[in-house]
Amino acid sequence: MGIPAQPWISALRTEAGQLALSRFLQDVPVLAASLAGLLRHGPSAPRPVHEPDQRVRWTVSGHRQA
Repeated sequence: MGIPAQPWISALRTEAGQLALSRFLQDVPVLAASLAGLLRHGPSAPRPVHEPDQRVRWTVSGHRQA
């Protein structure tokens, strides 16, 4: 008795898709504004730039948690 191939194939496809997305997010620079900040303050709210050459992860928000 063998194990049905369909669940294994489906699991491999799912994992491959997640891996591709993970690599995409790591390899491609993404410029994005915090959506919460846009909703709260609007797109015209001041966002001062202190170090223009500084790189930050796209998932980092401008708000510090205490």
